[in-house]
This record gives sequence, structure tokens and C-alpha cells, in this order.
Amino acid sequence: MAQATEIVEQEGPLSVRISSKSWKTRLTAYEEITKLFRDAAPSSPIFEQYGPHLEKLVVDIHAAAQEKSLEAVLIFLDRSPLAVNYIPQLLPLLIEKCLNQRTNTKKKAEEAILMMIEISNPTPEPVIASLIKGSSNKQPKISAASISLLTQALNQFGSEKIPLTEILRVLPELFNNADSSVRGEAQNLVKELGRWQGPELTLVQISTLRSAQLKELENSLKSLSLSEAPCPLRVLRSEKMEKKKDVDSSNTTISNTDQESSEMVAQFSLLDGKDVMSVLTPELWEGLVHTKWTVRKEKLDVLYEQLSAIEKLKKDDYSKLTGALEKIISSDSNVVVVGRAVAVVGLLSKSLRGELKENSKGILMALLENLKQKKLSVEDLVNSALDNFVAYECVNLPLMATDILGIAEKHKVPKVRADTLSWLLRSLKKKENLLGESNGTFVNQMASILLKILEDGSEDVRNACAETLGFILKIVGESRLSEHLEKLDAIKMKKIKAASLSSSEKVEKENEVPLSTNDTDAGEEKVRVKNARKSVCSPLARKVKRARPENSEKGKSLFPESSSNLDSSSTPTKNDTPVKST
Repeated sequence: MAQATEIVEQEGPLSVRISSKSWKTRLTAYEEITKLFRDAAPSSPIFEQYGPHLEKLVVDIHAAAQEKSLEAVLIFLDRSPLAVNYIPQLLPLLIEKCLNQRTNTKKKAEEAILMMIEISNPTPEPVIASLIKGSSNKQPKISAASISLLTQALNQFGSEKIPLTEILRVLPELFNNADSSVRGEAQNLVKELGRWQGPELTLVQISTLRSAQLKELENSLKSLSLSEAPCPLRVLRSEKMEKKKDVDSSNTTISNTDQESSEMVAQFSLLDGKDVMSVLTPELWEGLVHTKWTVRKEKLDVLYEQLSAIEKLKKDDYSKLTGALEKIISSDSNVVVVGRAVAVVGLLSKSLRGELKENSKGILMALLENLKQKKLSVEDLVNSALDNFVAYECVNLPLMATDILGIAEKHKVPKVRADTLSWLLRSLKKKENLLGESNGTFVNQMASILLKILEDGSEDVRNACAETLGFILKIVGESRLSEHLEKLDAIKMKKIKAASLSSSEKVEKENEVPLSTNDTDAGEEKVRVKNARKSVCSPLARKVKRARPENSEKGKSLFPESSSNLDSSSTPTKNDTPVKST
């Protein structure tokens, strides 16, 4: 009888099952909520519907169920536009009820708290204040974990974003704690402060500590390697949005005429191509399919460094290289390795340009598939690579329209469908000439499939589709689309025309990525990996606003530090399945 009741509960409404007395029923419900959050569009009502239940999830008394609930919380914080409103309720529970639990639960709670810092708007001060309060908790586990999170926050977001005054104020109290683990974490925090402020200033700030403690800390601080300025590994979401606005504004002042683009292409054609295939050793090819992800990444690092030193590659057969990269991007289970492979593809698109067309289809499809990535750094790399494929003419859009729109229409993940349409729209804005009279078949093909996508069950997909149709309508006019538009009802037609008007207002701000051989053009930097952090993260360099590829919604260039961020924050421990060699 009890078993039958449990089965009924597992098939009942989620709002009921998350309160079930059976922990297995609750765990299953948490998994379903996690999947809903993962697949939902940011504007979906799912977040508003289940957001109020998250407090109940994180205090689940069963360890396995509580751990599973934190996966839902983390995805909610990452993807929901309402997430910042729930920080005051969820943060104290995460600190008091999760940081003293088993290892995996604690790790997921830490990820959630760091995500709260990232999404905090306008400042992460309230989150830092809660962690400082947690550092004085009577339970040593909670106190030590809170201090560790302060150290991680400083390491990942930098001293400019993390308020240091209150942290410095509580340091003497932390060093006087009776528990050695708390004092140890306090020492790690001081060392991290020394990285950002310098040992001398830090020693002055902690001068009230006991002499024995000061001597030990002085030795630790002097051992720090400060040859390179520290660089934040993550940025606040609000800062990302502000930078995107700055790029949009600066793009209006960039002159990107056809004549200038032609001159840049001509300059590139005059460069001598360099050979890379002959210097790729058998050890490198074997390493790309090695069973250990660290070996695969190491070989990709070698490949990245070799390509970063070459402005133009000579004509050659690159099918083996593109095939290997395609396999990694499409089937490697390690997100670090995938991100590095995408970065290598970005370099190939820049140094091969039109020569990559012959081998670009497989890689393009793999990149579009990876739009489902939840890791923001990888998602940004993928979008930058896709934009470069168009800017550097590595792909023939009319010939691949069926494949691209097939993903936009039929992919099972709504986010992939919506982001594919967004990329197609960005591409058409860069290459308006593709919508000319000579490409009538291409226009009709797109219009026919886009009308079907207008019926998609996801609001995000429908909106992206309407924007794409609206831009096409603005460029080609109603007469060329009349046979397609007459099939629409008044509501859909109104939405497309509204998108067309909106596109008319914005299109003047949209500019192509300059096809320049200069290292600093188009937000691209030709620097070696070993110099990337130093050159990009110096105090002077941080003040410089860089132009990015054309007004990308994800808006990131293929900077080497993007991959560095990926390495530092995403070290996987499982699912390290290698790519199968052919």
C-alpha cells in the first residue's frame, strides 16, 4: 500500500511532491524542477512558479535530496531574471544549513553563493556581509567555509568588486578562533589579500595581530609570486551588461565601409601563408584523443600557442585538423577541453578565412549544438566563434541554410533553437548583401521555414524568429515576401512588423567585425597564452574598452583569458570520457 502511495505521489503535481514525506519522491521532484529550469527560456513563468519553493528545497533533511535540490537552486540563480530577488531568503539558509554538510553538498552550496555574488546588482556587498557574519558562526565548519568563500570571492572577482574594509575588521577575531581550521582559512584569506594589495600594505593592515602570527604571515606573504598583476576570473553580470552597452555605443563611431573592408581583405591576401600541419607531431594527434582530459587540454594548448603566432596559414589540407576539433567539440564530455577546442577554431577562422569553407560545415554544426552549454565562458566562446565564421567568410550561409534552420526548427533544446536564430540574425545584419535579388531562393527558403518556427512552443524561439523575419522584411520589402506573409494572421503580422521597425532603429548601430591583419582589431589579440594574463589584466589595460565582434548577444571575443577563466573555475572530476578516434 505504501509503495502504491509513493508511485501516485511521483506522478502528482510537482508542488505537492516537493513536500512529500518520502525523500525519494522529493528527490525525483527536485530533478524534474532542475530540468525545467535548465530548459526554460529566461522569460518563462516556470521561474516565477517554483522560485518561492526554493527555501524549502535547500533545508531538506535528507542528505541526498538536499544535494539534488542545490542543483535546481544553482540553475535558477544562473538563468532566472528573478534570481536576485531571492538572494536575501536563500543566502542565510545556504550558509547555515548547507556549508556544514557532506562534501558534494557543501561544494554546490559554495557554487550557488558565488553565483549570488556574480548576479548581485548593483553591488555584492550584502552577500559579502552575510559571509562575514558566517565567519563568526559557532560551528567551526560553517565559520571555516564562510572564510574560504571570502577568499574564493576575492580570487574570482578581484579586490575592486569585493569590499575589503569589513573583511579586514574581522581578521583579528578570526585569528583568535580556537579552531585550527578557521585560523588556517584566515591565513589563506590574508595571502589572497596580499596578492591583490601587495605584501607591504597587507602587513600594515593586519599589524594588530599577535607578533607570532604576524611573523608567520610575513613569511607567507613574502613567498608570493607577484611577477604578474592578479586578474579577476569572473565579472559581475551588471558589469557585463554595462560593457555591452559601451560596445554598442562605441560601434556607432566605427567606420566600417565596404571600401575599408576590401582594403583589409587585400592586406590579408598579400601576407605569406605559414605552414602548421607539418609541425604537428604524432604525439599531438595521439594526445587529442587521450583518455585523460588533462592530456587532451595540454595538446590543445600547444596547438593554440602555435596558431596564435600565425596571422595567415598557407593553403593545405586541413581536414584532419578540423575533423579532430569537430570530434572534440561535438562529443568530448569535458567542458574545459571543449572550450579550448572552440578557442582553437576561432584562431583557425581568423588565419584561414575563406579557405576554411571546405571543412567548415561539421565544425559549424558542432558549434551550434554547443549553444546548449550552460557554462557562460564556453557559451561566449561558441558565440564568438560563430560570429567569426561569418565575419571572416568561413561559411556559405545560402548553401547551409537548410542545415542551420533545421537546428532552429527541430532541435529538442529551446535555448539552442532560440540562440541559433539570434546568430542567424546577427549574421544577416553583417551580410545584408545575402538578401539581395540574386539570392531570392535563399530568402524564400528562410521565410518558408521561419513561418513554421513562428508556431514554436517556446516564447523565446518565437520572439527570435519574429525578429529575424522582421529584419528580412525591412531589407527586402513586403513585395518579395508577399506570398509568405499572406499566410499569417493579424497578430503574427503585427509582431513581425513591430520587429521590423525596431530593427530599423537599431541597424545603424550594427557594424561588421573588421577583417584586419592588425592584432588589436575586432577585439582580437595575438598574444601567446603565457603572456595573456599579464597583458590583458594589468591596471592600465583594464581601463581600456575593447571593441568586440558585431553586436553579439553573448558579446565576447576569443581572448586567451577566457580559456584561463574556464580552466580555473571548471575543473571536472568525472564524466571524463575521451573522444573516440576514427
